[in-house]
Amino acid sequence: MNINYIDWFKTDSQGTGLRIFESINSKISDNIIVAEFEPSIINAYKGEDLLYSIMKYMNNKNFWMSDMLVRGSQRIEQGNFKNEFNKFQNKIFRFADLLKSSPGWVEVSYFNTYESDNLINKRDLLLSCAIAITKKQYGFAIDLAKKAQLKYDDIIFKEILNFSIKKIHKNIFYVYSKKILQKLLTYFE
Repeated sequence: MNINYIDWFKTDSQGTGLRIFESINSKISDNIIVAEFEPSIINAYKGEDLLYSIMKYMNNKNFWMSDMLVRGSQRIEQGNFKNEFNKFQNKIFRFADLLKSSPGWVEVSYFNTYESDNLINKRDLLLSCAIAITKKQYGFAIDLAKKAQLKYDDIIFKEILNFSIKKIHKNIFYVYSKKILQKLLTYFE
């Protein structure tokens, strides 16, 4: 297909995500900025790539896990649910409304660490900063902006640094306010 780079790899391929990622030429896969998978925790498909396989593989690459959202479903057969609850309840509620979910799969994201400086260029640093900010990984955006400032004389990286710092300062105020409110509420209980 004459693809010589991939910025953002995302797959939800019913258990083949890792194999697809592994099939990419390492000159391309080593430079991917973000890799996202939706592996199972349990065996839902025959011979599928499970979460632990992806974690083990990515641990040996220059990537760090930036996000993991556990998803799942309820452990009850649909027939049992329908038999035990009346039709009125069945029409109003779904399993998810009434029963606790059990982990079944995850949405997991990895960022390139850029440990090898020779693999990174200005475009990749700028795009990485933009993606880090989009994913609210402000600390990593700061790290990337500082790394970029050492390599490139471009005001945009100073602006990214300042923007990310401001976002964290806003979070400091929010977290501090929330802790004060929680402390006050314990006095009134």
